[in-house]
Amino acid sequence: MYLHNKHPASSRVARNNGIVILFLASLLSVSGIYHVGKSMINGWKSLTVEVGMEKPIDFLQRADECRFFAAGIYPNGNLAPKHGPPPNVYTVYPPYTFPLFALLYAAESLKLSLFILNLCSISSLSLMMWLGWRTLAAYGTSTAFLGAAMALGLAGNGSCLLRGQLSLICMGFVILQMELMKRNKPIPAGLCWALAMIKPQNTISFALLFLMRNQVIGLLFGALLVMILTAGALFWTSTSPMELLHVMTTGNALSFIHEPKVVIGVCSLTPHMSPLLLVIGALVLFLGASWYLVSITKDLKIPELTAFALCATLGFLLFYHHHYDTVMLFPLLLELVRKFLSGEERGSAVIAVAIILLGTAVYFPLWIMNFSPILMSLYLMAPLLALLMVIVSMRYREEIL
Repeated sequence: MYLHNKHPASSRVARNNGIVILFLASLLSVSGIYHVGKSMINGWKSLTVEVGMEKPIDFLQRADECRFFAAGIYPNGNLAPKHGPPPNVYTVYPPYTFPLFALLYAAESLKLSLFILNLCSISSLSLMMWLGWRTLAAYGTSTAFLGAAMALGLAGNGSCLLRGQLSLICMGFVILQMELMKRNKPIPAGLCWALAMIKPQNTISFALLFLMRNQVIGLLFGALLVMILTAGALFWTSTSPMELLHVMTTGNALSFIHEPKVVIGVCSLTPHMSPLLLVIGALVLFLGASWYLVSITKDLKIPELTAFALCATLGFLLFYHHHYDTVMLFPLLLELVRKFLSGEERGSAVIAVAIILLGTAVYFPLWIMNFSPILMSLYLMAPLLALLMVIVSMRYREEIL
């Protein structure tokens, strides 16, 4: 458990506001069930309807890429294959992901593959709900219900399932990573991290967990798996590593960063700069922030959830993300709610404001957020404010597991 004892003050808060807590939990649950169910059903239907429905575009793009990869052709038209014409796809994913995608697209039927993807996503969402329930269970059953509903009601869940994205699956793997590390099993944790790296901009920051917990062997194992998969993918497609590196860092390889629907990350702040320079700048900031976080946490026994929230927020703020990646902010929101309920933190009013701002960013659908630049700014400003609050709290008060 993250908290071993109930806090009298927070228990009184939960009792006095039990109806409000249950109302919020019910509202988030109903909204979450509706949007998750609707997104999955529409995704399946769209595979058989030619026009008039939004299709799981990311899922279909990965299917096309895997079709070429299975034929021994690297799925990027900028690379001349050893046999046949260049493919008509231009993947933005690194080579080690395609052996992992091959497991998903092994089925002949796209509907079956989409069903497997949705099943994995719902399983990961269940892990997030379990984490929310367990974290807030110390404050009463109704509050535990709220913790689970906080995961279910995330606006990013619907868009993730509708597009056939991998954000939820990544969250599931890093939760398993965190739990295995808690049980001092770094090698299986490294495996989970390597699998989560199927979407690297979402999960590379969770490598810091291994450094924070002095379980570097897990990181080395996970990195080795990624290297082996990379070598295997390049060998299978007869692709030169240097040629691939050149293609990935020149031309239109990083043009997706400038797509108009980009809403989050350092890479979206200055659209007139070179995408390559933006990526390099984000990596430099990430390394500097990583060094700082590891240095201030190595002597503190901070809870797993706090470390989890720090890594998730750092990755969210520094790298390229779409709206469906807001599911990454669930650990941060959960940590803020835990701090607010604990009654041990100074500045509870500021924490409450941060919860409201962050809640707006993760629970309001994108079409509402698009109404105002002020609302859109919350995607960056709300998690940044919350991150600073968590860091300040760590600097002035050692938290005990």
